[in-house]
Amino acid sequence: MAAYRWENNVLVIQLHVKARARRFSFGPVRGEAIQVCIAAAPEQGKATDALLHALADFFDVRPRAITLVSGAFTPRKVVRVDSPNHLPDFVKHPLENVPEKHP
Repeated sequence: MAAYRWENNVLVIQLHVKARARRFSFGPVRGEAIQVCIAAAPEQGKATDALLHALADFFDVRPRAITLVSGAFTPRKVVRVDSPNHLPDFVKHPLENVPEKHP
């Protein structure tokens, strides 16, 4: 899987999470995953919970729009983001490259 893909309006991202960071950061892409740093400790799912809330803020969506697909207790995670309102520069919406139709 590439670092991200689109399934209609759902962004599916593969992440490599670094816990106990000084602050939240999203990116860069490293190989086939996007590096994400979060401050929470990787204990009893705290880092995963913090990650999902941070991603909701980052993509400007409600927390229920973020779904963890895999990796609840590992640094490698796959997450689905339903209809993100904000995208980082390196993530392009597939409709951005569609040419306009002229009458």
